[in-house]
This record gives sequence, C-alpha cells and structure tokens, in this order.
Amino acid sequence: MSYPACAPPRGCRINEELEGLIEVNKLTHKLLSGLLVLDDFDSQLREANHNVLAPYGRTTLHVFWELNYDFLPNYCYNAATGRFVKAAVTTFAQPVQRDKPPNVAPYMVWGSKALNVAFTTIYNQYAGFLGPPHLRSIVRVLGYQGIAVVMQELLEIINSLIQGNIQQFTKTLLQAMPKLCKLPRYDYGSPGVLGYYHAQLNDIVQYPDARADLFHHFRELGNALLFCLLIEQSLTLEEVCDLLASGALPEHFAQALLQR
Repeated sequence: MSYPACAPPRGCRINEELEGLIEVNKLTHKLLSGLLVLDDFDSQLREANHNVLAPYGRTTLHVFWELNYDFLPNYCYNAATGRFVKAAVTTFAQPVQRDKPPNVAPYMVWGSKALNVAFTTIYNQYAGFLGPPHLRSIVRVLGYQGIAVVMQELLEIINSLIQGNIQQFTKTLLQAMPKLCKLPRYDYGSPGVLGYYHAQLNDIVQYPDARADLFHHFRELGNALLFCLLIEQSLTLEEVCDLLASGALPEHFAQALLQR
C-alpha cells in the first residue's frame, strides 16, 4: 500500500486531497479484498503513517508543522466569510521552506494523468484560505488522538506567547503609561476628549515595536485561539452527524430481534 501523504499537495487544500486519496485507497483495498487476501486497511494505514508505536503519525506532525510555521504567523481571520486568509504583508515571519514532493507515477495518485489534472482542478477550489471544509477534513483525518496532540502543542504556543513576548511588551507599555490621566470634562466634546487622550498616550502610540512585533504576537495568539474554537465546533458537528446516522441502528436491531 502506498500512503497518499508521501507526496502531499501544496497549500491549504492538502487535507481535502489527502482525505480523498485515503478514500480511494480504501475503496481499492475493498475491491481487491474480494480476490486477494489482504491485511486490514486501517492497520496498513497506521503502518504507512508511522502511527503504530508512536501516539501520532506523519499526518499529525505535518498539520502541526503547517499551523506553527505558516498559519499562525501569516494568516488573518475574516469574520464575514468565516475563513482565514493569508495576509498581504508577511514580512514578520521567516519564509516557509518546504521540501519538494517526490515525483510519482500517475497511477500512484488518482490513476492517470487526465484524472490527476481533473482532481487537481477540483481541489484547487480549496486553496488560498483555511475554513470550515479544511477544519472538518482535519477532524476526520486526524481523529481524537491527533487533534489532542495538535491542541496540546497549540496551548503550549499560547502559553509561551503570553508568558514571553506579550508579557514583556505589556510591562514596557505600563512603564510608559502616564502617571496621572484624569477623565476630562464633558464640555470639551468628543474631539476635545479624543485629543486629550491622544496627547496623554502619545508615547504609547509612537512606540516603534508595537506595530512590528506586539501586534504580530497578538495575531498569532488570536489565530491559535480561533483555530482551537473552530476545530472544536467542527468536531462537535462531526459527532452530531455520526449520532444522527447511527440513530436508526438500535431500532433496526430491536426489530430484527423481535422478528426472530
């Protein structure tokens, strides 16, 4: 069995295409099992994924690597569309260096060159953003164990951000705060009150590292928190779908027992 992740597609569409390739391999295994004696598909998949002895496999490590080095520092959340999109300015983080995928024969992917082109065109619709389709695919591919590993690592990143850079910047900004900043009279009006606070907080507004570093750390923190929230919602949705799909099974089994 050839593990589909040996040649991972680029971009955010990796999860959808990987999930599709796994389903194709699973169907192929099912058809061949009628003619040949084969090992269990899940056992072969775990072995190819290096997930037999280790608590996490290659897919889990790859997902976390992409989250840590590309998603957290380079993406911004769009609340209108519910998607993470790549920021126009990505100079705050180091460029991501990815290994070149190995060249494989067409029959090792989708079956032929024409099918490879067709499926690549389909999955390109998921490129350029990270949204609900990707999150649901991550939930289905990684499972509970893989998601737990990713969540644990993300929580450690959040803790390091809060206890490290953000805490240091906060202490520096507190030192720059004015010692006395009273509430101005309402007679000044909105422009006067705004001008008063702008003059009082001018040192903080002009702080050179705020826009370059502090806001970037807040973006990483926000991306990590939102990803955890959205992945939990996707996991809940998959669980609800599983419960609804299995809801008719107990009744069916009960009727079968009564007929006997």
